[in-house]
Amino acid sequence: MSLRRKIIKQIGYKKKSEKFFLPLLGYNKCEYTDYLIDLSIIFNQYKFVIIFDNVDDEALSTMIYKLQNHYMFTEAQYDDNNREVCLFFNIPTEYKNDFDLFVKGKYSKLSDNYKKLLTKVYGKGTMDGVSEKTGLPNISMYDVIYPTDKNKKQLGDILNVKYSLIKEILSPPNIEFEEYKTIDELIKIYGDKEEE
Repeated sequence: MSLRRKIIKQIGYKKKSEKFFLPLLGYNKCEYTDYLIDLSIIFNQYKFVIIFDNVDDEALSTMIYKLQNHYMFTEAQYDDNNREVCLFFNIPTEYKNDFDLFVKGKYSKLSDNYKKLLTKVYGKGTMDGVSEKTGLPNISMYDVIYPTDKNKKQLGDILNVKYSLIKEILSPPNIEFEEYKTIDELIKIYGDKEEE
């Protein structure tokens, strides 16, 4: 298992970047989830990074080739002793403000164009009920970008807060965990999991 995978598992934080930025490339999820390690942002540079296992798989190699020919692609690097392929992408100029809003957790304030992109990829489905795992309301992407008073009231009731005070129904991303780090940077923060 890659060192990055071990550290991500140890942290236990569920990233939001993948759901919000893969659609810029035309995907709602990676077709090669077995090989996808992570998607992180570089928020002060308006970039995101998709990290795959560096394995000999023809279908994965074809996908990486296609991604490297995408107009947003900037560079590829290897990390974790060549066990990872890191693909870097620029956020297009027209979506830089949306990137800033994502970082602040202001999902309902995303531009109409970005919301259309997300809706095209994820649909207009909404969700009901409460997650047994988190105790919070079940929500879809559509619920997040178009929160209703019903969504806010349900969350307010669970959190014991006036729903009129709730602006967003999804917590802001934790930049510490969303921000891209090299393996060396992760080792400095979390230690070398290879020894465990």
